[in-house]
Amino acid sequence: MESNIVETLRSFFAQYPTKEFKKGELLIRASANIPGVFFIENGVIRRYFLSENGEEITLNLYKPHTFLPMSWAIADVPNTHFYEAMTHVTARLAPKEHVLKFLQKEPDVVYDLLRRIYIGMEGLWMHIESLTAGNSYTKLIASLVVLAKRFGEKNAHSLVINLKMSEKDIANYAGMSRETASRELQKLKKEGIVSFDKSILTVHNMQELENRLLQ
Repeated sequence: MESNIVETLRSFFAQYPTKEFKKGELLIRASANIPGVFFIENGVIRRYFLSENGEEITLNLYKPHTFLPMSWAIADVPNTHFYEAMTHVTARLAPKEHVLKFLQKEPDVVYDLLRRIYIGMEGLWMHIESLTAGNSYTKLIASLVVLAKRFGEKNAHSLVINLKMSEKDIANYAGMSRETASRELQKLKKEGIVSFDKSILTVHNMQELENRLLQ
């Protein structure tokens, strides 16, 4: 996101109250009333739903300078998902009507929002394709590719995904059991493609990781 867009968003949301959420705390519950539009200043928010057997299936992760939930705000789509603080989160909470009026006056912000939606959709399609057509190995790889592209921070020749994710978090995102995710992750670790230490996942060879999806 360009710095001028970030400053425009920060300036607008600065007039609204700050909300603090501890890791694991819910901002929005499925089918509950939504208090307004959240603008993430710091931290990461996880969006998930509960499967029929009660398992949490992660749909998306939102990082700073994102505002949500926009399907509800723009199109009045009922919310059926949970939004949970994956880390400590600091957010601003603005009334939906104020946010919509703001967007109508800020075409650059709307364009940036649309651009990010389409980028996110490409990652979502990859994720869905792997979940429906791939085996557990390709499911995990596709999930790691999406995470690395969205949250990876360059460190020499590696990408560090500094989200403090547990193996259970990775499994929820990949749509598999923790045991299966751990087994498939171990294969990638043995090959030196990734490493996982103290909840920090590092991708050492992004090109090879992407190549695995084509095999």
